[in-house]
Amino acid sequence: MAVASVWTWWWNNAKPIGETIKAWAEIFAYVSASLFLFWKFASGYFVTDLSMKLTTVRQPSRETGMDWLAVTVALKKGERSALRLLDGKIRFTTYPGGLPIDTKPLLGIGRLDYDELPVTGSFSIVFKPSPDYPFLNLPPGDETELASACYVPETEPILIEAVVLGRVYVRANVLGRVRSKLLPPDYTGQWRATSIAVPVKQTAPTDAAGANRPKSATA
Repeated sequence: MAVASVWTWWWNNAKPIGETIKAWAEIFAYVSASLFLFWKFASGYFVTDLSMKLTTVRQPSRETGMDWLAVTVALKKGERSALRLLDGKIRFTTYPGGLPIDTKPLLGIGRLDYDELPVTGSFSIVFKPSPDYPFLNLPPGDETELASACYVPETEPILIEAVVLGRVYVRANVLGRVRSKLLPPDYTGQWRATSIAVPVKQTAPTDAAGANRPKSATA
């Protein structure tokens, strides 16, 4: 009799109990997912990952007392989000004096225009900025190189400071609109890389009085 009563009670209440457990399980899952996303945001997981690497080449120029200093900036996009490149510049100053020499744009950071030939259906690149889509986008895992060059005094060490500005690329679709709501409108990242280029031509050492030291004689 007792077993029949328990079975009857279970038969009448099993479905409501199961639905209640299911509802609480879903609430727990939603709360856990929200806390996980909040922790990701707080820990900086969604900050766009981009690495920069500087390569320099310094050589004497035809101009007396000046060197050519060429700089290549390698950009490598990480696996989180796409990045829209907004601007890039390099500043050249003497080191350690800090005297400004010049500030140059990084070449190759913008998108170029193109023409479509209606007869053949082919495309031809035009070396001028695109009026409609002026920015380049780096998808996850992509790489590119930018460059610049400057005349510098041949006897001075040169401090090279490269700066790149970029913003998370958001597509104009439903997911893009959701992400644009999560990210602030001015979510612009800045990446920097620094290097020092020492003189190629070494000056003769001087003594305490400032006179050039004679070279040691060799047999």
